Amino acid sequence: MRWRALCASAVYLMCCTLGAAPVRAGSARLLPVQAFDSSRSPGAPVANAAFLPGEGALPAPAFAGVLMLRPARMQCQPALLQPLIDGRDTRIFPGLQLEFFTIGDLLVPVQRGEMVRETGGGSTPSYWRVIPQFGKVWREKGDGDWSRAAFPIMLVNDTENHAHQGLATFLYKPGHVTGLLVQFVQQSSPYLIKQYFVAWGFVPAEYAQADTSRLAARRTQAQAELSDRLPAKHWNELVKTVPPGALDGFGGPVHPKWRVAAALVKDGVLYYQDASTPYGPYPYPLEMRFGVRSVTKSVFAPLALLRLAEVYGPWVLGLKVGD
Repeated sequence: MRWRALCASAVYLMCCTLGAAPVRAGSARLLPVQAFDSSRSPGAPVANAAFLPGEGALPAPAFAGVLMLRPARMQCQPALLQPLIDGRDTRIFPGLQLEFFTIGDLLVPVQRGEMVRETGGGSTPSYWRVIPQFGKVWREKGDGDWSRAAFPIMLVNDTENHAHQGLATFLYKPGHVTGLLVQFVQQSSPYLIKQYFVAWGFVPAEYAQADTSRLAARRTQAQAELSDRLPAKHWNELVKTVPPGALDGFGGPVHPKWRVAAALVKDGVLYYQDASTPYGPYPYPLEMRFGVRSVTKSVFAPLALLRLAEVYGPWVLGLKVGD
């Protein structure tokens, strides 16, 4: 089995709480241009559909630049009872720099897959680092000169495996960006914070030029990374190919309301279920990232052994550990 298939075959069944009916509307309706001009945090998170191009979306011009993000206080629901952990504030989105470029309608973070640490904090440091992943760019009628960009982003910490699945969006035009509207609407099991919660806010941002001399190489690298991923299809496509009821109860005995995501690999294809959140399905399910916690002990050793079998041959599977 190929190594990438092994890595993609883990099924993540983690914690989630809160429920609400999904809302479907265009991003311009849910987050009009004025929402980015106000520099004020919205009163509540919006439907996740605002972070993905919908019907009628238009192609956007290319983007390459660095977002200089200032630390920002997020609203949390429910309010956090113990927001300070080791002197770091869990309510603060960290001040940091994120660099992006586009490939067609794809928004590509240079630091994708990395735990990006705070570099421009205030008097009280943020508790969080972030992991940005592949997003989208598009245009909406009525946005004037602005184009839209959105990407999945995870809040993570360097001392625990807690992960909050989030979304961020901003507007851009040549030489200018708005601030980010962010919301974190899904999470794995709480540990040090000890609460389930959603968080959202407005993050002030400034634009800085990207290193264009590396752009071609970075695009080639990103395209190679994407092409090496397993083919992925929605769960409904798998259901059509198996006998009725064959997949009933998949993911159990974990109750559906406690799941963040569930998937399996069959015949080299990754089939994934919707990742439910209080604000509709998470729009970038293949970009979610988690801390694996104790799953490491049951997953890493078999993966390492199978990698050895791939490199040296299947005979290593019959060896004893001492040998």
